[in-house]
Amino acid sequence: MPKDKVVLHRHSAQIEFVPTSHGVGEKRIIATQTEVDKPITQIARTLLHADEQVAMHVHPTMDEHFFFIEGECCVSIDGIVYNCVADDYLLIPAGCDHQIDVVKDTLVLTIGIEK
Repeated sequence: MPKDKVVLHRHSAQIEFVPTSHGVGEKRIIATQTEVDKPITQIARTLLHADEQVAMHVHPTMDEHFFFIEGECCVSIDGIVYNCVADDYLLIPAGCDHQIDVVKDTLVLTIGIEK
């Protein structure tokens, strides 16, 4: 393998939980931009708890990709509400106002990508 290539192999259960930047739920950061030298902000396995809310906010330069593993959330994007459950994928483009209302404990893979 060329020396400029980086391989990351991690088992998420071995990664410590940290608080989310929105102060709701907790996440295990699987990879960061610094580690992979790509335009991602991070890849995380995020656990949101029932009845929590990620308040309305916007990321001016980052697309957010969500793959829902289990649970249920209502995600409002620019005034349109999407009900998200296991096996759903949701893209929130940079510049969109969005809020997450957690209906049931939810496990979601989150990927942030800078534009």
